[in-house]
Amino acid sequence: ILPMGRIENIPSFTALLGIEKTPVILANVRREEKELILSLGRQQFFKQENIFFITDFTNTQEAEIEDMFADEFFLDLVRSSGIPVESPELIEDSRILELFEQQRNFDTLKPALKFMKEQHLLLPKLESITLNRFEDMFIKINESAPIDCNLVGW
Repeated sequence: ILPMGRIENIPSFTALLGIEKTPVILANVRREEKELILSLGRQQFFKQENIFFITDFTNTQEAEIEDMFADEFFLDLVRSSGIPVESPELIEDSRILELFEQQRNFDTLKPALKFMKEQHLLLPKLESITLNRFEDMFIKINESAPIDCNLVGW
């Protein structure tokens, strides 16, 4: 698993790294990007069946990795990382980060670092919906990875 940022970076990264096997791709989905991802698959930069969208696991129209977490858990994580969160109105079927996109200096790194550094305290607080989403994701990824492939988690 190699985080590459935007989906259009995949062909360049796989070529630069000399990846000969078809990578398994887990992609964030914003409305404007899903067709691009499918188009790259049709152009045979990678196998269509090796493309997974975060939305496959969140059952929403758009999603990023943060949407794999239950909304309240993620909001609490953001608050506890020192980012002020007013009473947000969560919009059905939208990305959780949309709540913060208008906020100046919002940085997804702060909650990510908090989660990483305090996972011994935070993992027991994860709700079953979050655990189920990640379990389903890793099962699908592992089923699609080549048998002799070494998977590296984050």
